Order: sequence, then C-alpha cells, then structure tokens
Amino acid sequence: MPWYKVDEFLNEVCKNVKYKGAHDTISEELQNHIQDRIHDFIDRGFDEETAIRKAVESMGDPVEIGKELNKLHRPYVGWFLSIINTLIVLVGFYAILIIIPSFFRIFEPFGSIPSGKDIKYSVNINEKDRIDDRTVVVKKLVVDKNGSVYIRYDDYSKLFSQGWSMLDFQIYDDKGNRYYGGGEGKGNIFGNRHLIRIDNFNKDAKKLILDYDYYNRKMRFELPLSGGDGV
Repeated sequence: MPWYKVDEFLNEVCKNVKYKGAHDTISEELQNHIQDRIHDFIDRGFDEETAIRKAVESMGDPVEIGKELNKLHRPYVGWFLSIINTLIVLVGFYAILIIIPSFFRIFEPFGSIPSGKDIKYSVNINEKDRIDDRTVVVKKLVVDKNGSVYIRYDDYSKLFSQGWSMLDFQIYDDKGNRYYGGGEGKGNIFGNRHLIRIDNFNKDAKKLILDYDYYNRKMRFELPLSGGDGV
C-alpha cells in the first residue's frame, strides 16, 4: 500500500467532520499516529508497504473515526475559539497601547513642582478620605522660596465601580482667605494624580484647607503650613 493510501484515509476521516476549520489539525494528528505505527511495524521486521497497510488498518474505520471527531469539533466551538483568540489579540493591543503607557505614567514626575534649593520647606501629609467608592490621598505639601504652595494628591476608585466626576477642591486658609489654584493632572490605570499650585498665600496663615462639598459629597483636609522639612 503506497503512501497515497494514507492520504485517502485522512480525506475519508475529514469528509465526516463538518467543521472544515478543524481538518488540518485532525489530519496532522492522525498522520503523526500513523507514522508512529509505521515505524513500530518496521521495527518489528515488516517491509515499508506492509507496515503502511497494517498501520492504516490498525487505525480503524475512517468513517466512524470522522463521525466521532465531528462530535468534538462542532462549528460553534471553532467560532468560539476564534472569538477568544481575537479577544486575546485585542486585549494584547490594548495592553500595549493603553495599559502599559498608563502604568508608566504613575511614575511620571510633575514638571512644575520645585525641587532641591528652590524649596523653602515640605511636609509629608499622607492623609486620605473617601466618598462612595472614590478615595483621595493628599501626599505632600511643598512651599517654594517664591512664596508658592504646591499640594500633591491622588484620587482613585474601586475596580468596576460606577465613577462620578469629581470637581475641584475649595481652597482657603485659617485666616479666611480664599485661593484659586492652578495645577496639573495625570491619569493612569489606577486613577488620577494631581498637583495644585497656589501663589501669594497669606504668610501669617498656619494651615491650608482643602474642602469638598458638592451634592452631599463632603471631604476636608487641613494641611499645616509650618513644621515641615526645610531644604
């Protein structure tokens, strides 16, 4: 029995498998089994033609094999796997284009915050509060030698929570002076990072207050304007 008989066996099996997308995989797997059996028969002393014939015969009825494989390889299974593979590729592209750059933005510094000899003093705050599923963490207060105050804070929500748009803090000091700060914001996969800058604050003030009171959502931080680490 020449090798084309192996191809005939494989074709007969695949004719009984309706999902054509599985034919190549089925043919490859069955051909590997047949070749293993051919080598086994040759090792037992049979010539190649006889080994091929016996190997094919030992596989069984190709029609019955095809019917059984057809039960395993339904079209919707193939479609489902194709959809899963497509989703995996899309998630991979999403990770490359969105998640990974967003992750590195966690460590991206703010360009306008002073450092080194430009700092008069700084205070590590590390206080947090929460409204619904959103948490705000005030990280640090820095005062530079030009009289400007910088406040670093982060906000983030629980995973899969229904977010809401957080408005700006109202800012004033313990002397009753109101301030309107500019600043920067940087988003990442965990939430948002913020930097508020306030110029020309009252030098007699002892604390700066961040007050949030919108639509029954309230939050308040009192930040000291002295006692920090001088630089």
